[in-house]
Amino acid sequence: MALFVLGDLLNSGGGLLRGSNNVGEIDGEPISYRQFESLIQEQLGTETPNEQQREQIRNQVWNTLLQEKILLTEFDKAGINAAAEEVFFQIKNNPNNPVLTRYFTNPQTGQIFEQFRAPNGGLDNQKALGFFKNMINSDQTDQWLPLEKALKTNRMVSKYNRLIGSALYATTNDVKISHEEENRIARFSYVLKSYDVLTREDISFDESDLKAYYNEHKEEYKQEETTRAIKYAIFNVNPTEDDIAMLDNELNGLAEAFAEAPNDTDFVNEYSDVALNFQLAGRSDIPNGIDTILFNREIGTVHGPFTFGNEMRLVKIMNEKFESDSVRARHILIPIDEKRDTATAQNLVDSIKSVIASKKNFEAMAEEFSEDFGSANKGGDLDWFTRGRMVAPFEEACFSADKGDIMVVTTQFGIHLIELTDKTKENRKLFLGFISRNIGPSDNTFDVVYNKASEFSINNNDFISFTEAVNVEEEIQLYDLDFIKEEDKTLGDFTSPRTIIRWIYDAEKGAVSEPFEQGNRFVIVTVDNIKEEGILDFETVRDELELEVIKQKKAEALIEGLGQYATLDEVAATYEESITPVEGISFNEFSIPGLGRDPKIFGVIFGMKAGQLSKPLIAENGIVVIQLNEFTDPAVEPDYKLIRDQLSQSLADRIDLEVYESLKGVKQVEDNRHKYY
Repeated sequence: MALFVLGDLLNSGGGLLRGSNNVGEIDGEPISYRQFESLIQEQLGTETPNEQQREQIRNQVWNTLLQEKILLTEFDKAGINAAAEEVFFQIKNNPNNPVLTRYFTNPQTGQIFEQFRAPNGGLDNQKALGFFKNMINSDQTDQWLPLEKALKTNRMVSKYNRLIGSALYATTNDVKISHEEENRIARFSYVLKSYDVLTREDISFDESDLKAYYNEHKEEYKQEETTRAIKYAIFNVNPTEDDIAMLDNELNGLAEAFAEAPNDTDFVNEYSDVALNFQLAGRSDIPNGIDTILFNREIGTVHGPFTFGNEMRLVKIMNEKFESDSVRARHILIPIDEKRDTATAQNLVDSIKSVIASKKNFEAMAEEFSEDFGSANKGGDLDWFTRGRMVAPFEEACFSADKGDIMVVTTQFGIHLIELTDKTKENRKLFLGFISRNIGPSDNTFDVVYNKASEFSINNNDFISFTEAVNVEEEIQLYDLDFIKEEDKTLGDFTSPRTIIRWIYDAEKGAVSEPFEQGNRFVIVTVDNIKEEGILDFETVRDELELEVIKQKKAEALIEGLGQYATLDEVAATYEESITPVEGISFNEFSIPGLGRDPKIFGVIFGMKAGQLSKPLIAENGIVVIQLNEFTDPAVEPDYKLIRDQLSQSLADRIDLEVYESLKGVKQVEDNRHKYY
């Protein structure tokens, strides 16, 4: 019985060893992993998305939970609701509704499903409305109710944000301040003495100076979240000569079967790493040496294997044709969009074609009717182009036509009326099929390198021995990564690094990992540093403290060397530096010429009076003394309506994100998804 109970505790995820099995907590309510996964599966249905698409769905589910548990409470307080009529109005009239576009978007392609797609690529609301009516009439409430809920929530969010937005506006005083910050100009001069004139040896400091600076500036070394720093070594898995010979033998064994294959497409798709690997090629498209071989062989011949870049290939001459290398055409484009359906566009093209046939006025018709504005003003002329420059249906029509032919072709851009105006001499080209295999390491080579990496991590299982051993091994490089957060989705150039990041956060400082497989390499990681949330300890920031104390000591020495002064000329003479004039700068500008971005210096300048000379100021690059020459006030009164509208719009643009983030802070949201994904 004891074993049964213990096993149940461990397997439940909430037991003695694993702790909480929650992906997060919203306003005191835990969200279990099982509950979260169930909601994700509802979204996935029968789809099998890749990891990036799964991550998008996880985010959607999490955001839906946040909306339900944070926003709906606020909506109740504000008396906000959404009627069924409003939901159907969105379905019928709003192609940009985020709930609808997400629902009808294919996660594999990122595009609206074709059967619900409008000619412009967006959502066709009438088709969506018909779909939902069928769903409701067939009593598929299990599918309709969650969607209706999401649409209502989205509608209430819009109302809530508008309600808050109606209380935000720019006052007359806001307009005056904004106008002045933009248009009041300061003219001043300064002298800068760089810290670089002093070396490390010119100043002195000790441990007490570092600790004094640390105690005075502790808050500046406060971290809002925990981060990790790592070092890692890479063991590359490269193909050996045996691997290459094995691949060569395999392709040699396929050559005869490729030559006799009854269906080249099926054969290529089965044996090539690249599906539909076919090419229509002239001699110039084929590498030197191979071109001579292929153009002197018969149709059906297979050549190879041969190396091409990082691939080994077999090539079969499937057919030949004579074709121009380039053609010249002109066209008239009539788009299909919300203003013009397919039938209307086709009727217009037919009419234009009839007029051109009788009047021979293609250029004039292109200028009047074509909506390809890049070519319409040139009579529709597209100049010369080669294969690969145009979309497939357009290209195929042009390269298959004779000079003077007029064709009608439909592409994703609309309906084209095309005239082939010229073409180069036709040359012999070969239609080739390729069996392409990437030249990579074999399983045996992977095992050899893995065993080497594994042995290395076992024998050097602490930070010091690990880094020392890497320095001894010339073929192994040591790399650094810092500021790694627990919820990060990326890590250097690693692919799908969440497993590595979770290990980093489960490990102690100095721990060394087992090898992680990363494509054609193995990576061994050691934890270099841990910076916990809150104020960083003295030793963690010692290097940064030294830099700041050195700058502080240099500043003190330079200020002391300046002594008393009454004019900027005296400052320049004492420092043996020139005076730099700044002819005009406003408070809204980002940087001061020669000084860079320094908000404190900006504050001093715009707080001075005309003719005033500043005290020595500690800038980022050195000590600076400023003399304010004059202010030029705005020449005209502000355009109150224009500026008020701009400021009000700026406030409105912040509502969606900032209101939501404020509510999340009040409701105490804890997001622990990074512990599981």
